[in-house]
Amino acid sequence: MYNLISFSQNIKNVFRIAAPYIQGTEIKSSSDLRKPYLDFLSVHQKEYPVNYSQNRIITDSKRAQQLSKAFSASRINDLHQEQMVGEFYNSEEQAIRVARVELALEQLHKMNFELWDLFRLCIHSILITGSETNQSGLKAHGGTSSKCIGLMWLTINHELSTQDIVEMLIHELTHTLIFIDELSHPQFRYDDIAKEETWALSAILNRTRPMDKVIHSIVVATEVMLSRKIFLKNEEPLRVHPHSDRMCKSTLDAIQSVLDLETVERVCLPRSIHLIQECQRKLLA
Repeated sequence: MYNLISFSQNIKNVFRIAAPYIQGTEIKSSSDLRKPYLDFLSVHQKEYPVNYSQNRIITDSKRAQQLSKAFSASRINDLHQEQMVGEFYNSEEQAIRVARVELALEQLHKMNFELWDLFRLCIHSILITGSETNQSGLKAHGGTSSKCIGLMWLTINHELSTQDIVEMLIHELTHTLIFIDELSHPQFRYDDIAKEETWALSAILNRTRPMDKVIHSIVVATEVMLSRKIFLKNEEPLRVHPHSDRMCKSTLDAIQSVLDLETVERVCLPRSIHLIQECQRKLLA
């Protein structure tokens, strides 16, 4: 969403939802928006604790358990993601993984201050745990949930490069920015979204999925590819996301599968169509 709609438009999205909680505070920078934004989330998603501290990585197991409930089953959770959030690593392994995420955030800060600034504003909690295998035999590198906006879950394996982890941060931040955008610009009609005749081809997993997951996958894949093109160093081996050529083809195929779907207007509002058309335009530029 950073490359797609710009830094300023994402900040405007946060401002819209935070505005009722500003209460006369002068907003001079994105940092001034953080507390009103978190106050909004505290009301919007009361069942999940919002982390107001500057240390976003959750180390308390009780709080982690509360937050992990955000990945519980829903009628359109087609990958059974709630079964995939594992346990904390042992203390030594946890410390290593925390340090690797902190290093990746430092790298993001150096490479793209605006994107790092959006991350600092919009992400309040990071869970770092193992990943279980779901009933489809899949493991995940991480996840987000619209039930708890501002939370991301990451699984950090030893073989991942620093750029892999930076791309994971961009991936999950993009999901979060889409969730925030949807609060101002409705994207879907949810009545029929669980019906398979309204599903389309996803960009990253390259499988038929519910439309909201497909739109998210298209935007996420586009953001990763544009980040590689514009500011990522691309010097390390990559294991999380596919090669850009392959991902570009699958993303364009996914976009076309949405646009060609006869039932698309049953689930997609103009905003979601606009987002994927913008992805298409940027990828073909």
